[in-house]
Amino acid sequence: MVNNILFQDVFSMNTAEYQKNIRFIYNYTDAINSVDNHECNFSILIPSWQKEEFLKFITENKLLPQKSTYFYPKIPSGIALYVKPL
Repeated sequence: MVNNILFQDVFSMNTAEYQKNIRFIYNYTDAINSVDNHECNFSILIPSWQKEEFLKFITENKLLPQKSTYFYPKIPSGIALYVKPL
């Protein structure tokens, strides 16, 4: 996995350091500000999700890529999503 190779092997971060020092952000300005404000050491830009693509993935029972569910606002835990088959 890329995360393990880059952050754990190259930068010698343990899991707690990884979780504290890295943010996955889809907004360029927020990514820069989070590092400049010392909220984290790394900001990784990820593309924003598209609702239609997300629904296509789940209706086809495909696995979502890592960090693909990083979006805001977050759905409260415990809520289930049911998509009626076509």
